[in-house]
Amino acid sequence: MLAEQMMIPMNKIPKFCQYCGHPLREEERLRQIQPFPCSNPDLTKPHEIWVSPNPVAVHILLIDLPDNRTGVPFGLRSVREDPGFGKWSLPGGFVGCETARRAAVRELGEEFGVEINEIDALFLTDYYDAVTHCVNLFHASRWPQREPPKLEAKAENKLVRIFTLDDLPKDLAFPYQERMVMEAVAQHYI
Repeated sequence: MLAEQMMIPMNKIPKFCQYCGHPLREEERLRQIQPFPCSNPDLTKPHEIWVSPNPVAVHILLIDLPDNRTGVPFGLRSVREDPGFGKWSLPGGFVGCETARRAAVRELGEEFGVEINEIDALFLTDYYDAVTHCVNLFHASRWPQREPPKLEAKAENKLVRIFTLDDLPKDLAFPYQERMVMEAVAQHYI
């Protein structure tokens, strides 16, 4: 279920732009059309504020590479209307009518074309910045085969690439994901 299809309690929808303080456009707020645009007349492109009542399940897939390093796949986001367009992200999405673990498995398949069912729940983060506020439920798994998986860009990604731990992408849609990858490795997969 997409965030723009969900009813959000009006007290959870911000009234003002978190970037510049101008009111958000009232019509979109009342109709709950996301993202909520800022009304600042001085901007050529209004700031956009996203709100979601559902948590996001995120999947960290650790891959043992032939050179004995560990890799993690990230997707280059291709949906212009989504936060982080044109930046790298771990596979993840809103939890619908399913468990968070099932959502993390589903997202890996939908975004990267890979199926894996043995995953661990790792972290809960309450992420808030000037653009979005959401609860993230991070899960991790290790690819079980000797050969790296055949990844394909699906759904919201135009490219999928495996990055090594010492060369994670710098242009992340959600910068906290780098820290979560390193914590997953340190706490559960050394």
